[in-house]
Amino acid sequence: MEKLYYSIGEVAEVLDVPQSTLRFWETQFADMPSFLSRKNDKGTRRYSKQNLENCRALLYLLKVKGMTIEGAKKTLKARGARNNGADGEVPSDNVSVVERLISIRNELQGLVDVYDDIIKGKEADADDVL
Repeated sequence: MEKLYYSIGEVAEVLDVPQSTLRFWETQFADMPSFLSRKNDKGTRRYSKQNLENCRALLYLLKVKGMTIEGAKKTLKARGARNNGADGEVPSDNVSVVERLISIRNELQGLVDVYDDIIKGKEADADDVL
């Protein structure tokens, strides 16, 4: 049975970041209530699965994409608005979806290229031994 809530220590371990980083992010996203965690009556932080996914998305934007906190905040707010739709309407911005898919494809192709380079390097090393 999976847990409904995770402690700050568990989330920090999953994301491989210090607990202080999670606390800092919480202060930076104070205008987005319950985005990262909730506190119980005793003040203990509790992270739901959605909170954990939000932290993962934030970590990706900050570390992989190299965004600032403000840039990541704008991106996440825009993403939330797109996902929810304005006034319950489904967003019709197909261009941004296509751009995102192209971006994902390019990132995956970059990973494939890196993998191919690694494999070629190992094959070259093996040929040198023979």
